Amino acid sequence: MALILRDWLPDVLQSIVPYVSSEDIDKGKSWEAEIAKELDCSNYGILCLTKENINEPWINFEAGALSKQIGKSFVSPFLLNVGRSEVSEPVQRFQSTIFDKADVRKLIASLNKSCVPALSEDRVNKMFSLLYPRLEEELKSLLQMNKGTGMDEKAMLKTEKQVAEQEKIEIDREAKAAHAKMVQDHHDLKMQFTAFVKLTEENNSLKTRLEKLEKESAMEACKEPSLKVLLGSFSADLKRPHTEDVIKP
Repeated sequence: MALILRDWLPDVLQSIVPYVSSEDIDKGKSWEAEIAKELDCSNYGILCLTKENINEPWINFEAGALSKQIGKSFVSPFLLNVGRSEVSEPVQRFQSTIFDKADVRKLIASLNKSCVPALSEDRVNKMFSLLYPRLEEELKSLLQMNKGTGMDEKAMLKTEKQVAEQEKIEIDREAKAAHAKMVQDHHDLKMQFTAFVKLTEENNSLKTRLEKLEKESAMEACKEPSLKVLLGSFSADLKRPHTEDVIKP
């Protein structure tokens, strides 16, 4: 519920900067000290009460701290599926807001008066009329979810965190798998390139040897016809009659 209001309120009144005690305290810090610190610099407090948290001790702690830090007129318990008669001290000291359009409009008007500068009433009403259906739908969905699961907001928040952590684990696992695949692909590509270079070198070597063989064969082919011509001429000389044998004096 508090998370829904945290997201919705700044859309209606843009100068609001919400702080959710269950969400915005860093791990390892003192809860009481951080709450007191935030209360010191806050000028309005909204206690989000549901059937599931109304009897939680931290509700009374925050209510008591709020009553000490700021005036009563600037504190409003927001009751979701909780009757005003169910609220006990010290929470019942404050003017509460129920989940009703007219009552929530009054809460927005009160918050606007605490803003510096405050928006015009006409603008606030227009923004409220435009955005209230979204708040109504989300709070009704929350009620229906709680009814169907029997889970309180704290348990729901824990479940949401677990889901988010699991999603982060899955994302990390997928990222590592993608990185490993990229490394393997790079290695395979490098091996293929090395094999290609080696094959190219072997092809070049074979080509050089082939060219050498062709050159040697060509040289041998040139030598053989010359030998035949020489022998042919020599044989012709042997068959040709000598001059002195034909012409006698």
